[in-house]
Amino acid sequence: MQLLGLLTIIIPLVESHRMLTRQWFWTWGFVGTSFACAVAAVPIYLHYSTACSSMLAFISSAAQGFVVMQTVLIVNRSGLDVVKED
Repeated sequence: MQLLGLLTIIIPLVESHRMLTRQWFWTWGFVGTSFACAVAAVPIYLHYSTACSSMLAFISSAAQGFVVMQTVLIVNRSGLDVVKED
């Protein structure tokens, strides 16, 4: 489920060319961190303690939250206005 949520955020980021170099670096760094921790949480759960697996899942969620926040800020900066009907 975590990877599906990450995939839905990655697709618009790949198609968008609005990020500055620093934003691009940190966003894709956190995408990689989120992906790696989400994938690693499953084998860790099977072979080690559940506490380690849940910590990796939490780190993955926190990194994905940063990516979502960065995406929202990019959309907000793009100047897309919602037209209000009277």
